[in-house]
Amino acid sequence: MEKDSDLLNKKKTVQISVTDKDGKEHPIDVETEMVPVDHEISYKTENEWWSKDPETGKVYAPIPEHYALHFQELQARKESGPPLTEDENRIYEALKVVLQELPVFAADNAYNTQLNASSLESIEHETKKRTNRTRKKDYVF
Repeated sequence: MEKDSDLLNKKKTVQISVTDKDGKEHPIDVETEMVPVDHEISYKTENEWWSKDPETGKVYAPIPEHYALHFQELQARKESGPPLTEDENRIYEALKVVLQELPVFAADNAYNTQLNASSLESIEHETKKRTNRTRKKDYVF
């Protein structure tokens, strides 16, 4: 499980499962990045609130900026300031869940709402291409 201090890291690699045309699940790693926005988002009702880079497969998840700022403020108080009230602690725990689950939720939506019979192959190809690109960069001096 992630430490609370790691939750504000905007870039994360998450693992999700995608289902192929035969109904078999395959785990894949997806790079995600939480992007601060200045407005509220209805994650349940808005379609395609996330975005996916078609070249890299990276998924971008918008998060209202005040969520992260409020979490940071409560976290600082929890660690060194006066104790949080019961209401503040509930808000802290709720924000913690949002920060933990949003990258996974975005990746799952980005990959599983667009799946068709051939897309698992393209996901695997995309993942191999990213891995090869990363390996090439590792050897460049």
